[in-house]
Amino acid sequence: MGERAGSTPRLTDADFRTVVETLSLPVFVVDAVGDIVFAGGSVRRDLGYDPGDLIGRNVLEFTPIEEAERAIQSIDELTRADELGIGVPTAFPIICKDGSQRWMSIGAVPLLDTPVNGTTFYFMPWDAQRHLDAFFEALLADEALNVVLGLLARSIAVSLEAVAVTVHFGFDGHRFHGVTGTCHPALLPDPESGPWRDAALSGQTQVVPVADSDGGCWSIPVPPMVDVDPAVLTVWRGVHAPPVRAHEFELNRALGYVRLALIRSAEHRRLAYLADHDHLTGLLNRTCISQMIATSLAEGGGDSALLYLDLDGFKAVNDEIGHGAGDAVLVEVARRLVGLVDGRGAVARIGGDEFTVFLEADLVSARELAEAIVSGVSRRILVQGEPVALGVSVGIAMAPAASVDELMHRADVALYEAKAAGGRQVVEHERPTG
Repeated sequence: MGERAGSTPRLTDADFRTVVETLSLPVFVVDAVGDIVFAGGSVRRDLGYDPGDLIGRNVLEFTPIEEAERAIQSIDELTRADELGIGVPTAFPIICKDGSQRWMSIGAVPLLDTPVNGTTFYFMPWDAQRHLDAFFEALLADEALNVVLGLLARSIAVSLEAVAVTVHFGFDGHRFHGVTGTCHPALLPDPESGPWRDAALSGQTQVVPVADSDGGCWSIPVPPMVDVDPAVLTVWRGVHAPPVRAHEFELNRALGYVRLALIRSAEHRRLAYLADHDHLTGLLNRTCISQMIATSLAEGGGDSALLYLDLDGFKAVNDEIGHGAGDAVLVEVARRLVGLVDGRGAVARIGGDEFTVFLEADLVSARELAEAIVSGVSRRILVQGEPVALGVSVGIAMAPAASVDELMHRADVALYEAKAAGGRQVVEHERPTG
């Protein structure tokens, strides 16, 4: 083979300067006392400064005063990390020309064997990671979903160099139940319309222009989740163009974080619901109703009543038909109780075939409701195609009471008297005197 004609071209000093000045990162070269002797890269775009205006200024001028001591220590560590000058980048807020602060991850490379006895600093935007860290902290602290997703939207906006990012969530087929994100002047206040709704309905990404501007937005459906309502991530751009392959990694990563937040929030709500509700009937449980009664007793105020209910004849259902039939009966009784109370009070299953109703009412109204419950629950229930005859006994105790236990005890005593009288009775425990 013959030798290649000519020689390999070599870059000149001017060529190297051009390379540095066109980097997508800000770059400072500082001397031994920290004065800037060169500024280039994306200094103007990312920090707002004209590179020539930075020459002669000390690098510490661009660090908030409260960070100065840490900056001095970090600069020293960065510049002597090892003999190769490869240090671990550290994050700092940098003061921009307009007075705002932008977090940057700063690396340093000492200039060895050069006329400049100094260091090259390169700045990598760190705002996206800072917001992402805040997102995870809020997520683990179980903060409100709109707060969590709002922090994530900030991180996504920085990563994609977007004008703004929003997340619409809780789509029920007609409307979204929430929207959060970074602010954008073109955001429509009505979450019912817009490309996000089209994306949720179609399952397809929507790329649309923003009216009266050169910008556009991408509305991207979040991948489907089990037991979680659909959500849509919308990225607002300064130009109207579809996403390209280079955006795919960041978009997929962003969608994964949105899914994580929505799934964790749904699981948190599910666990909170289970902590307060009976797993079979969906009614409040003993712990929750006790807390409600305690709050009411502490606040005082108007009349309130506790109705303590126990089914008559329920044991025979379990013994003769089976526990599956018994569960079906309990679910139907719960349904009837909720309908009879009709929002006037709180209904709870406190164990077995025992229920309570707590409401703000005088004795006359409480007794009327109790008699309606006896009548309504005593109607035959069909279980496995067979009618089941049940009854219910009710004990009533009126507040005030010194404690939840006292009120429960008085209602329980009245219930015992109702059962002893043959069942399907309403008995009131006499209000304590003195």
